[in-house]
Amino acid sequence: DQVDMYLIHWPTAFKYVPYDGTKRGFPMDFEPDCCTGVTGVEWDPEVFAKNWPPPHLEMDVTIHETWQAMTECVDAGLVKGIGVCNMKVSLLHELLKGTDYVPQIAQSESHPFCQQKGLIQMCEMNGIQFQAYSPLGYGEFKQEGEVSVLQSPEVLQIGAKHGKSAAEVVLRWHIERGVPTPPFSLRESEIRQNLTVGS
Repeated sequence: DQVDMYLIHWPTAFKYVPYDGTKRGFPMDFEPDCCTGVTGVEWDPEVFAKNWPPPHLEMDVTIHETWQAMTECVDAGLVKGIGVCNMKVSLLHELLKGTDYVPQIAQSESHPFCQQKGLIQMCEMNGIQFQAYSPLGYGEFKQEGEVSVLQSPEVLQIGAKHGKSAAEVVLRWHIERGVPTPPFSLRESEIRQNLTVGS
């Protein structure tokens, strides 16, 4: 009946994709990060750079229009809270101009190699809860040859000193700086471990 928290995932508007409630919802060929099946293109950043804008983006919709639609969901009782993801300080500043609805959460990638200090400060100044995703490192975005957070010599050294895993060290680091985070694992032992890092 009501969504607890509704976030703008990317701060760009995408082309409209028709919803069909009698089936799975969105068409099977809908690929959420670029609507490849809908717009007839493949995800290729080099092609996009030469032919800007990519056909899956809706360039005539502003962040303010998207945010207004989000606030209308709150006013209609469909959503308890609204927030944003993947916004830099400058865009968050722009969003806050001319709205009475301050995002409750600003979610962004954050870990020891991507600390987001400026964004966290901006959130604190405006009463927004910052939340870290990819709290244990880059995941699929790590460049070839880059040391992962969980293989960092400093993190491993701290873990060895305290008898903790690298993941426990990094999650405790988030807690110590007051940043909530949703760690993910498919292993029961790791999930149980994650629940103990705050104690």
